[in-house]
Amino acid sequence: MTGLRKRKIFFWLILILFILSTTFVLLYSQGYRFELKKGIFIHSGSITVKPTPKDVSIWINDQLQEKGSYDIINGAITINGFRPGNYTIKLKADGYRDWVKPAQVKSGISEEFWNALLVPNEIELTNYQLKGVIKFFPASSYEKIAWVGEISDGISLNLFEMGNNSNTQISEFPNFSFNPKSNENIEWNFTEDMIAVPLVKEKKQHYYIADVNDNKNNFFLESFLNESYFSVKSLRWYPRRKNSFYFMARSEEEAPFNLYLYDVKAKEYQLIAQEIAAYDIAPDSLFVLKNNGIIYQYNLDGSKENQITNSAIPLGDKTHLEDTRLIAYDIYRQIVITGEKKLFLHNFGQEGEILREITADAEGVHFSNDGKKLLYWTKNLMGVYFLRKWEVQPQRRENENQEILRQLSPIGSAFWYKDYEHVIFTSENSIKIIDLDPRGGRIIENITQTKSSDFFATYNHSDNLLLFNDMSGDKMALFGFYFPQKSNFFEL
Repeated sequence: MTGLRKRKIFFWLILILFILSTTFVLLYSQGYRFELKKGIFIHSGSITVKPTPKDVSIWINDQLQEKGSYDIINGAITINGFRPGNYTIKLKADGYRDWVKPAQVKSGISEEFWNALLVPNEIELTNYQLKGVIKFFPASSYEKIAWVGEISDGISLNLFEMGNNSNTQISEFPNFSFNPKSNENIEWNFTEDMIAVPLVKEKKQHYYIADVNDNKNNFFLESFLNESYFSVKSLRWYPRRKNSFYFMARSEEEAPFNLYLYDVKAKEYQLIAQEIAAYDIAPDSLFVLKNNGIIYQYNLDGSKENQITNSAIPLGDKTHLEDTRLIAYDIYRQIVITGEKKLFLHNFGQEGEILREITADAEGVHFSNDGKKLLYWTKNLMGVYFLRKWEVQPQRRENENQEILRQLSPIGSAFWYKDYEHVIFTSENSIKIIDLDPRGGRIIENITQTKSSDFFATYNHSDNLLLFNDMSGDKMALFGFYFPQKSNFFEL
């Protein structure tokens, strides 16, 4: 073989190797991997996680990963180059419990986990040094908290201001009581300077209207009614008038309830709707459930009646009618919990209009802030009903109903975590959190333990503050903690 021929063969070998290696590099850069057993190129997949806190180490099948590509817009980390198959993801961070989920990577697709929440090992509790807290009610800003306390012969009404950590007693009520298990709560007006307090005396409901800045303006609602009412209930403030509120009342024990709007300054009230079982306000409308089981919409002043539902919701017999609840998100989404605790949903979405029973023995419900999900719970079961199609992983269908928890110990209360993909709930001596993602099983974590099994909790999404009352010494006190915990500006 001549030297020229050898050089030509060598040149072509180098060229072929260059073309092959370049092809491999280009395919690899495009996410393809060569499968030896099959002798073909397979388009790889990726794994995307958005963790809280942000500073985590990522382990895939117990192998520490190099930091993947970081999306500064949504705070997600994507790691590329995984052959299709099953993997185990583990997120680690100092001071937090590990987050572990299985991932099924598919060719050319990213397996996404947008709400990977790591729970701290220890929670920093604050004791606000309030003694005898039966129940508390924050204003919407959470800057003020009205709370009911114990005194020797009755109860006290108090105001706690978070900013300056000060507490003021507004009034005492000898021979009155407050039922912490009732659906009736202390109600704040939108300017956060007046409250309405439901009190019980001799088994009869009373309402005390208090100006938190000047107790000279305080009064019992019944003292300004021109008629003698057998019972009054369900007081709610007008959304944009600081001195007006709605209430339900009836003149006789067997008479139906009517809905009224009261003007505090004018000391006048007007009839809004007759023979009603419940009402709600959302967002700029008044929603009324009448005794015939039909839901109506009104303007806030009670004008322009609009029928919302065509079919009647079965409200049960009259003995339970008084305990009926209506929870409205807007004209397309409303919930009715009957006095027998049956939960009915009216939903008008892309799939059309439905009116159906979701569960029996319902204790409570919460809409998500965007109205796409409904959280509900009974004594021992918690579920989420998807009111709209959800295309982000994990995907959900409109009108899909998922049971997310069933347990022997009773569920006290439940509310959405800030991402609306987790639920914080109370059960016996614990405050817990559960995720909605069913892939590999839902993660349930204890956030903190309590001394009392009979406590009340709330969660403020705007600043991540969770408040609850618990035993301190021989009395119930107010405690709070941030969840997630504050670390730096970018973690808030």
